[in-house]
Amino acid sequence: RISNHLAPKAPNCEPDSPWAHALSSTYPPTFYHRITVSRYVDKWTFWHGDLEAASWISLLLEKSVEKEIEEEKLRWIQEEEERLVNMRESFQHFKEQLQQQQTMLDKREAFLKEKMCLEKSKTKSQMEMSARISHLEQVLKEKSIDLEKTENVDEKEALRHEIQNLRRTRDCLVDQRCNLDEKFQKVISN
Repeated sequence: RISNHLAPKAPNCEPDSPWAHALSSTYPPTFYHRITVSRYVDKWTFWHGDLEAASWISLLLEKSVEKEIEEEKLRWIQEEEERLVNMRESFQHFKEQLQQQQTMLDKREAFLKEKMCLEKSKTKSQMEMSARISHLEQVLKEKSIDLEKTENVDEKEALRHEIQNLRRTRDCLVDQRCNLDEKFQKVISN
């Protein structure tokens, strides 16, 4: 009975209208849509005087509004799902960064502990080497004094041989200490 060109168009979405307010909200309340539908039905009834057509239009408008509400709900749900996915991705990214930083921190801490242990062992080794070298120096002095005091040729020869062996041992210890110092310097500088 009513031709399509006489049916009212979609409501005007002016910025201050309840329709626009309802569409702009995150989860549109149906209250505003019902008010809009009832206003259009009242206008139709007033201008055309046909109550049956007005109820048909009312039904069409309500279905249209319900469809828009459902579409708006679906859009809102999709936006929320996207937001949650983005939050999960950013959380995962920050979690990975935190794990990387924790790994680097653990490695640095292990390196510093190892470096401290090396420093301690270096100091201990140097002290032991220095003590052994000092002891050899003392023994060499004593043997040199004994060499000067001894008159016996065989004893002098034995003392000279012993002094040479002690000097070689001392020189080896000095070389070992130098090598240890170089190794520790390389390890510590890395």
